[in-house]
Amino acid sequence: GDGLIEYPEQLLKLENVPQVIIYSVPSATLTPQQQGHINNAEMLGMKVVVVLELETMLNGADSISEDFVKQMNLLGKVLDREERASELLTFIETTLDDLRARVGNISASEKEATAYIGSLSYAGAKGFDYSSSWYDPFAMLGVNNIVTGGSSVVYQMNLERILEAQPDHIFLDPTGYATFMSNWNNGSSAQSQASLMVLTAFQENKAFMTIPFIWYGVNFDNVLLGAYYIGTVMYPSAFGDVDMGAKASEIYTALVGEDCYAEMNAWFVE
Repeated sequence: GDGLIEYPEQLLKLENVPQVIIYSVPSATLTPQQQGHINNAEMLGMKVVVVLELETMLNGADSISEDFVKQMNLLGKVLDREERASELLTFIETTLDDLRARVGNISASEKEATAYIGSLSYAGAKGFDYSSSWYDPFAMLGVNNIVTGGSSVVYQMNLERILEAQPDHIFLDPTGYATFMSNWNNGSSAQSQASLMVLTAFQENKAFMTIPFIWYGVNFDNVLLGAYYIGTVMYPSAFGDVDMGAKASEIYTALVGEDCYAEMNAWFVE
């Protein structure tokens, strides 16, 4: 995104001046300012490849989107890693196939369960009442999300609406955990323990920390792993055989080249 590309002369001071800049933008139509950044960088001898900021790898359901495939193949070509791009797409497709197969085996009673995802980050850490009607792991699993309609971006929910909906399961994004706990321990907060304990999910210990995947950008490996984790919580009949450590090792090794689950998990627990 915008950053050092705004000051391309700074890049010239690096020991290895980049031959190419991958510039991610929120819209396919460039602003004059963005075009200016590109022109300045290319005048200094660097090439710029523009890609869209993709907030999801999905096509609106549970399969991979054409935009994601196109951009993966484009980056493979630009970076001379076409075989690697194909490998990654194949792995993601295979993983989505497995998730679809498991979802097809969810029992009728489990399918009725509702869920809420809170403390989603949006331009920084947020509290319990920040959520969205679109959450990739929920979409992959067909979860009955209590947040429906409206914008698919993260926004502040009406707290009373959450309390009235009484979700069967509550998930918290660790990026907002410190904010959540600050409110939880603040007796005067509308999101204090006393206020939120009217939710049966808290009373019955059906509140869980899930796997974060967005903090200005999307970690697609964590999207996949988060779907498996939520599946083990909500749909044990279909995901009961999933070992999260082994699944994490599989996904991280395939996407980033090493198993970093223990290290990442310890960091979030801390």
